[in-house]
Order: sequence, then C-alpha cells, then structure tokens
Amino acid sequence: MDTRAIGLFATGLLAATATAQIIPDAGIVMTVEDSVLLPGQSTTITLSAAWEGVWPHADDIAVVGTSLLSSAGSTGLSAPTLIDPMSGPGTLPGVLSPAGVEGILAAQLNFPGGIIPDPYPLPFWQVTYSAPADVATAFDVDLSTLTTRFDAYPDIRSSATISLLDHVVEGSATIRVIPAPAGTLLLALGLLSARRQRRN
Repeated sequence: MDTRAIGLFATGLLAATATAQIIPDAGIVMTVEDSVLLPGQSTTITLSAAWEGVWPHADDIAVVGTSLLSSAGSTGLSAPTLIDPMSGPGTLPGVLSPAGVEGILAAQLNFPGGIIPDPYPLPFWQVTYSAPADVATAFDVDLSTLTTRFDAYPDIRSSATISLLDHVVEGSATIRVIPAPAGTLLLALGLLSARRQRRN
C-alpha cells in the first residue's frame, strides 16, 4: 500500500468517529467538509442559520451577526465569503483577527410580496482552513461562534423583523490535524480499536 493510500485509509478511519450534526431550534449550524486533515490539506467550514423551531414562528432569516472563534486564531484560515442570498447590501464577510474571523454580517432583503423560500438550515458564510505542511504530532482546532445579532422575518409578506437572539444556540466543531502517513495509520488503527472496545 503506497503512502497516499495509507493516508486516505487512515483519514477514512478517523472520519468514521464523527457524530451526526444536530440542528437547533434557532441558531448557528457549523459544518466542516473534512474534519480530519493530513499536513497541507484544506477543508471548508460553513455556517448556516436555523430558525424554525421557536415561537413566535418566523418565516425566514433576515440578519445574522456573528464571529468564528478558533483555538488556532486566524492561523490557517483564508477567504471568508458570504453565501447568496445572505450577501445583501451592507453585509460583511468578516476580517481575520487573533480570535479567528470577527465581524461577520450576513443579511437578505425581504421584497414586497414575499421572498423565495430558502434551503434549511440556510448556509450564509464559509471560510477555508488549511493544515500546516509539517505536523509532528496530532492536534485539534476547536471552532465556535459568538453571535450578537439574529433577526428573522415573522411574515414573508412584510419587511418587519424580530430578534431571536435569546434563542440562539451557538455552532461548534473540531478539526483534527494528524501527522502523515505512517504515524497516521497507527493513530487511526488505535482510535478504531478503542471505538470497537467502547461498543463492546
């Protein structure tokens, strides 16, 4: 088995330990495309908004103001980008900072007559994380959000908004960066063995 195959096999074993994404009644859903990375690999972190599980009921999301906090700071993060339709006038993709990415402001307008229903949860922002090229020991990058504004449209026929900030559950995720590839295989097999023992 060549080194690339070993790396892919090990990454697959580690990814199998991931848990299912839970969607809150209202708040931020954070997803990581690939949560286990080898040196030099990249992944996409996406933030989505959920709002349908609270009362008073809201038809659609209007504005989200949040920040992505990273235990690695801004190291490895690049290209913060808003996702349509949450890239309306006055929005900001945020700026890299010692905390991660701060000052994200995503919003969409509600046109007279109602807006087209969105996917749910609604993706509104993404950023790329790249692992360092040299990794001697495995480490985790812990991610979370800090939300300061979360407004929704209670009626798609009106531009009036309500705040759901009191109901917001913050998003979180972890990226695992592991050495390549010989040590990676041993680490992956050890985690897989431990997982099987817990099941038994």
